[in-house]
Amino acid sequence: MFIRRLNAIAASGARLRMCAKHLRAELVELPAEKRIKTRDALQELAYSISQFQVLIQRMILHAEVVSEFDGFANKSEFAQTYRVLGDDVRAHFDDLRDQVRGHFTELGASGVEAGLLALLSEVGDEVRMGLAMLRRERYVRLVGFSEAQSRLRALHEVLASVECFIESAANDFSGVDLTRVDPGMAHLAWLQWDEATRWRPDWENRIRRMSVERAPGQFVIQPMDVEDRSGRLADA
Repeated sequence: MFIRRLNAIAASGARLRMCAKHLRAELVELPAEKRIKTRDALQELAYSISQFQVLIQRMILHAEVVSEFDGFANKSEFAQTYRVLGDDVRAHFDDLRDQVRGHFTELGASGVEAGLLALLSEVGDEVRMGLAMLRRERYVRLVGFSEAQSRLRALHEVLASVECFIESAANDFSGVDLTRVDPGMAHLAWLQWDEATRWRPDWENRIRRMSVERAPGQFVIQPMDVEDRSGRLADA
């Protein structure tokens, strides 16, 4: 039974990673001018996912604390607290899904939207499974927390990976042909580029002045103020 549960957790993690892989392919294959337009939406999404991770981590930590005690009263209290945490998680998840639905299609990235919604569907299934386990006092009494904790840890790990590659898709334009993008009309703050990235000839020198070299041949475009998230560029 224990091995079967471990296999189920591993399979759910594999499904999440496969959805994430497909989503990354959709993002990377977008034409540069469309991908530039999705930067704000992707960065907001990455931030929302990081906040979702915080809620999942709270659930994990709460389970770890309560699992130190064997008394049923403590576990019953745990189930009550989990109902409150679960409501917060579900509300944030619904907001996350609403944030995606329709928005990327409007930006001309319907494939990205479909990939994001497929990924969120898998995430939602895992969240519901973990919450269903821990809302049942009988489960808490007889089985304990290990399986649900394992599922939540696996979900937290995958969400961290998803956040990283969404940020990468939003910011890393190394080797990308951006000659059809008008830098004066695009949001470029914090965009990463390298010597192989191609810019419009009239912008090449200005882009280099706006940037700092974070590694040999790799650059990051700086905003006017590193604390300024408005997107105003250092050379604007």
